Amino acid sequence: MRKLIGLISTLAVGAGLCLFALNYHIVRGQDDTVVVPKSDMTFKNTYVDIRDWSPVDFTEHADVTKALIENGHQALVSEQAGRSVIDALGDFFKDE
Repeated sequence: MRKLIGLISTLAVGAGLCLFALNYHIVRGQDDTVVVPKSDMTFKNTYVDIRDWSPVDFTEHADVTKALIENGHQALVSEQAGRSVIDALGDFFKDE
């Protein structure tokens, strides 16, 4: 009986973790990590690290960008996209 309870408990925790992964993006930014709901149930982009993303990456991962903006984290998008543009310009002027 004890093994059966352990098995059922493990399955319940696993199912809960799967449901969480299907329904939420975990987004790692420069200074913090936020959890935002996904627009559809999928394992795609469950964990994303946007610290090195360029503006092109934000367009390629439109579902993550949309979720961040819709849930009040647009500063995270604009801050990171702006930082990558500034870094690119700095690299451009260093080469000259």
